[in-house]
Order: sequence, then C-alpha cells, then structure tokens
Amino acid sequence: MSRLQPFGRMLRRLAPFVGRRRFLWTAASSSHESLESAALQCAERIRRSIASAKESPPPPTSLSSKEEARDSCFVLVSQSYPAAEIDRLTPTLREHLADSAGNSGVCFSGAVVDQVVIAGKTSGDLCLGNGLTVLYHRPSNTLDDPQLRSYPFYIGDQHGRQRLREVAVGRWHTKVTDRFRQQSDSSATTRWVAGVSGVTQAMSHTVLPSELSAPAVSPAHVDLVLFAADRDSRQALDLLDAQFPQATKIGIVGSRTPFLNGREYTLLASNNSSSSCVHDSGMVGLAFARTKE
Repeated sequence: MSRLQPFGRMLRRLAPFVGRRRFLWTAASSSHESLESAALQCAERIRRSIASAKESPPPPTSLSSKEEARDSCFVLVSQSYPAAEIDRLTPTLREHLADSAGNSGVCFSGAVVDQVVIAGKTSGDLCLGNGLTVLYHRPSNTLDDPQLRSYPFYIGDQHGRQRLREVAVGRWHTKVTDRFRQQSDSSATTRWVAGVSGVTQAMSHTVLPSELSAPAVSPAHVDLVLFAADRDSRQALDLLDAQFPQATKIGIVGSRTPFLNGREYTLLASNNSSSSCVHDSGMVGLAFARTKE
C-alpha cells in the first residue's frame, strides 16, 4: 500500500470543508533545506492564494472586535531541521504571514513528523519527503454567511489525561523516567470499561481545556477538529467525541523526537500574536465552530 494513502484519506475528509466558498482554505509546502526559507516560501504561496481569492475589498466582519475571527494554520514539519529552527517556526511563520493576516493575527497548531507531503518532480505529482507543509484557513468576511472561527487548544496531563502506555507490562521504569507517577493530579484513577465499539478503553477524569469549554464554543456549532497528538491520544479523542459528537475529527500522531531536542514529542501551539508553546506530550489542535447560523 502506498505511504501516501493515509494523507489522501485525510484530504478527502477535508474536502467538504475546503469546498465551501465562504471560507478560504489553502495549503502550501516547501522542501527547502533551510526552515526559515521554507517558511518564507509557504507564506508567499499562501499570500498569493489569498490575493487571488479577493475579488473585491472585504466588507466589515459580523463579529465584534473582541470576537474577531482569526486566521489559523495547521503545520507539519519534518524532523530533518535543527531543533532551534523548529522552536522558532511559529513566530517565523507569523512574521511572514503578517501582511495576509491583517489585524486578526494567526493561531497555530501542529507537530514534528517523520516526513511531509511535498510537490514531486513533475507537475501535480506528490511525494513524501523532508520539508514543511502548512494548511491555512481564513474565515468569511461576509455578513450573510456564518463564520467558521478557529479555537486553538491543548489537552495534557493537567487536564486529567493519564499515561496508560507507560504502565505497560514489561516496560522498564525508574523514578526519573516513569512520568506516569509524576502527574500533577495524583487522585485521578483509571477504570477499565467496555467501550461502545466493543474494544476495552480506559476512562479517566479528563476534562475539557478552558479554550473548548468557553460559552462561545457551543458543541452543536463545532464542525471540524484538526489535531496532532502523541501515541496516548485515546482519552483525549474519547473526550472530544463525547463533547462534540457531530464534529469531523482529523488528526495525526507526531514522531518521537528525543534525539532531536530531548522532547518525547514536539507539538506546536500558539493562540495569539505574542505567545507560542512547544509541548512534549498530549494533544494540540484547532476546533472550528460556526459563529452564526
């Protein structure tokens, strides 16, 4: 089976959202050996896509200034780049995208992976390789159409998630490496129940992060969730399924990066114009919710 097939399935699942004219979705990739240059190339392609989609000056947004819809990026970067450049990736992309983002800013989510989808040697050809891939979303500016606003989030140990894989039979543990015992919520317990799918699953006291439990994020209005996670994502997925059962969820498991930067995983997140975070475990993502019927 081709290694590109999983990416093809992801793109097909995104098709109903990408095809809506009232939202701008565009993607760009670069295989430049410098991550700074790759980010610049992706930003230039995104700016050109945005410019070509503008047939007339956008009318005033239907949201108040406090609720202004933000552009958002879902980023995948290969671990072939230096760790220091990857840590600076979201500020670098934000700087290059500043002209296209206007005054709304850009929020980011993504992960370091083994390889990304890049353009092949012939036109229209796709292949896997080292590089940077960016999926960019801009909400509608019309008063008549519902806005699809993005809400960046992170689900980690502080939300009650438990490291079930780290207590697997036969795995060696020490006081230093057994991170399961270092969870901040020591009172959280795990119980095993039969899941709806017939597969035994672990249920814990995982709670929604504040970004997704805000009144503005109505479960009935969340259409799509894009996420990147470590291999212990089942509890977070169960939580999202319970809270947003009708939403389409599309995600990817990041690559382990201990030999790249000392982190178990490298998950990228940034929710405003001034802050960016790099997490070594958990789930980062973007929840897209309609702001108006």
